[in-house]
Amino acid sequence: MPKPKIEFTPPKDWLSKKRVDGFSHSFDDLAKTRLPNLYLQLQTQIHRSIPLLPFAEDGNGPSTLLSDTALSDHLKGLQDALAEATRHTASLKGSEVKKNNRDFAGVYVMVSGKRPFYVGISRTAICRLRSHVRTLEHHTASLLFNLLKNHTSHNGFRGDLDFTTEEAKGVQRWLRSQKVAILPLACPVERYAFELYAAMKLKTGKWNTFETH
Repeated sequence: MPKPKIEFTPPKDWLSKKRVDGFSHSFDDLAKTRLPNLYLQLQTQIHRSIPLLPFAEDGNGPSTLLSDTALSDHLKGLQDALAEATRHTASLKGSEVKKNNRDFAGVYVMVSGKRPFYVGISRTAICRLRSHVRTLEHHTASLLFNLLKNHTSHNGFRGDLDFTTEEAKGVQRWLRSQKVAILPLACPVERYAFELYAAMKLKTGKWNTFETH
């Protein structure tokens, strides 16, 4: 006996207007005021960028790194934004967030010498940075994949590239020797918009892409 078809009925309020992620400002406010102001803050952080190597060391989770002088000094003056971004991350569901409840949402910029070369965002910024410099897996190491793809002239998919080779480890060692700038940012709308804004302003298109998979 065939199963009866279940028809979908949209809820009564399915066409009601609702702010995206509760963002209360207008797009003009975001584009003309908020993003430029965030960029000025990010430039200050870039000038004060810190080494990535501590993020690769065993035992250096969010709590340990946030107690470290280098990271705490880097975030000095951003206490309000950091507190808001930490509360936002702690409010999210998911075992990863619960285990790392001192982590925070934010934007980060990889810096080589004095030149920014990659912009990223995460709701758990410290864990994401640790993934960049510790993980050798194609589904989590997007920047490493792009660096390794360029180094080996690989033209296939991410899953076809061997991340266990000495070349991959060498690329990651290089990445660990670079620096990072971090800006806590709680609002997901601002994070996504600012990632694109910062990447375009900093001209990081060699390694940043917004093409969907």
